[in-house]
Amino acid sequence: MPEVDGLSVVRRLRKSRMPLVAFVTADDEDAVRAFELNAVDYLLKPVSRARLQETLNRARAQLELSDWRAQEADRAQAAAAEYEAATRPPQLERIPIRRHDEIVLLPVKEVASVVAVGELRRIITAHNETYTLAYRLKDLAARLDAKRFVRLSRGALANVEMLSRVGSMSGGAYLATLTTASS
Repeated sequence: MPEVDGLSVVRRLRKSRMPLVAFVTADDEDAVRAFELNAVDYLLKPVSRARLQETLNRARAQLELSDWRAQEADRAQAAAAEYEAATRPPQLERIPIRRHDEIVLLPVKEVASVVAVGELRRIITAHNETYTLAYRLKDLAARLDAKRFVRLSRGALANVEMLSRVGSMSGGAYLATLTTASS
């Protein structure tokens, strides 16, 4: 190869796209560098049929091992997802809120937004009612349907179905407008 040698070609390949490489050369001086690049083999010319077959067998074994590792990684990811789904707390259909001497069971579908105000969370409903609760926003967000609620900021959640528009403001901030009974 007149312009670039095989080692240079392999060095230029992305690791994520690296094929299995076996070097075939008349020169034995680059063998160590070839193996540093994870070469399957380094064959010296002239190559016998048996020696070439050994290299091909080694490459097949590496491919099978790679396939096995990929399958094991897929199994591990599936197990982790299954575990996460099994241990995830069930989604709330109603949020229990203490109001004076009673507990109000507020249907989640009526929640327009949840905003953190200091240590408390303020819930505003579709009917523009306001409730205060002491749940951590993070804990509440984990129990709400992620398809229905979006995190607007560190301290605010909004019901996607009640978002009527989002406009940009100066400084990279956004203003979200919700549709409620008084809107």
